[in-house]
Amino acid sequence: MATKRKPLTLEQRMEALQKIDAGWTLKQVAEQFNCGMTQISQIKRKREEVLKLWEEGGRADRKHVKKRKSNYEELNSKVFHWYCEKRASQFPIAITGKRIQEKGVQLAKELSLDDFKASNGWLESWQRLYNVKSDVRCGESAGVAHAAVDDLVKLPDICKGYAQVDIFNAVETVMYYRSLAKTSMVEKDDSKKGIKTTKERMTVLLACSAAGEKLKPLVIGRTENPRCFKNVEKSSLGVDYEGNKNSWMTTTIFTSWLQKLNDRMRAEGRDILLLLDNCTAHPHMELSNINLQYLPPNPTSKLHPLESGVITTFKALYKKHMLLHLLAGVEEASAASQQAKSITLLDAIGWLTVAWTTGVKASTCVGCFAHCSLVDSRSSPSQEEGSPPPPDQPHHQLLESATSQDHAGTADAAATMSIDSTSPTVAVVKHEAEEEEDAVDDAGQVLTSKEALEQAKKLLRFANVKGNVDLKSTAMKMVSSIEDICMQETSKAKAKQTSIKDFFCV
Repeated sequence: MATKRKPLTLEQRMEALQKIDAGWTLKQVAEQFNCGMTQISQIKRKREEVLKLWEEGGRADRKHVKKRKSNYEELNSKVFHWYCEKRASQFPIAITGKRIQEKGVQLAKELSLDDFKASNGWLESWQRLYNVKSDVRCGESAGVAHAAVDDLVKLPDICKGYAQVDIFNAVETVMYYRSLAKTSMVEKDDSKKGIKTTKERMTVLLACSAAGEKLKPLVIGRTENPRCFKNVEKSSLGVDYEGNKNSWMTTTIFTSWLQKLNDRMRAEGRDILLLLDNCTAHPHMELSNINLQYLPPNPTSKLHPLESGVITTFKALYKKHMLLHLLAGVEEASAASQQAKSITLLDAIGWLTVAWTTGVKASTCVGCFAHCSLVDSRSSPSQEEGSPPPPDQPHHQLLESATSQDHAGTADAAATMSIDSTSPTVAVVKHEAEEEEDAVDDAGQVLTSKEALEQAKKLLRFANVKGNVDLKSTAMKMVSSIEDICMQETSKAKAKQTSIKDFFCV
């Protein structure tokens, strides 16, 4: 007699897919859930449908994938999007059923749904659809309240069973990779001057350990195969790259990243602790070699090592590389904004790779974990290159401007800092480098700095096409060094300029 078909919940179907991805056979998975192999095969075939339902916040105990068509599908989606924004807000408010109904009425008017009524029945069906409990009070739980304090107390206990090298934190951050700091470009007496904020953005997932080990960044762009990647080996980028039209982190992308990390740790024989935000893109799943611990939504920086200085340093170093690139190529004071438009995603990935791998020091990571009381504070190092310098150091103004236009993403809040408009250009962008020697080669005429920079960039493009990681690293260092020289020459030639905002004025 055939076995009666056993309906599996959405959570069980997700778990089944995870086991299949982990190498389980269909027979093993079927035995695990006490159902037929045909049923597991259908779940595997409908993977995208199951993942989409999970990402949309479907109920974990739901036993049917097919959703009944709603007359207010767009309205429900917009209300849920608003709900998620309010929950993730830096200053969350209590979200009551009445408030959701009021928002529903408001959005219905905008969508011209004259027959819509925000009844209690609609509210209940909306809650079931998106798995929202009626007792959620976002304003009480998302702020700096008892929940966050409790997590702050519990985290050190959770970490006790792990060595520093096995305690990791991962956070997504949004970067507008062509963005120039607005405060360095706008005159005080003319607020309409300046550069328009660009829409080019990417999401970057950064992860590091309490011992300073940094994982390869994950970059999410707007397309899977950008034009600038033509003839470029993705393996040579120095990052893992994914793409979707919104450049957002999704459950599918994050699950894939987690599974790759788990495979690596299993191969290395390591069991690690990974601290994450508790957001919809981060699924609750069991892995053989990774213990996932979720922090409350929108916690203070005291809970997030990466948000205690690592991300700020990373963005500052990225911005430094971008500004040096612009300064080295600018011929006229009005050309910087135009040149910024030519920056490609490939350029940005190159700069962020250097900023992360060689710029952000292991000691910076260790110090931020110590700041969060997750490791012994005695292991926190003294300041070294890669950490944000104190105000009297030359790069202070540059670091201040680094995050002024990087708006909050799914996991980090925007930081807005002003830049001192009276500081000299040289003080903002000066980088310690040896002066270019004036020796003339017997074989011919010495290249100018501009010509040398162009040749170095050609070498970098060659390394990208060939996929040679070592050559790319050498070429990027060469480009950076020559850009330093070009910047110094430009600064001397434009000594009459008194501020970096004059340099970038339009």
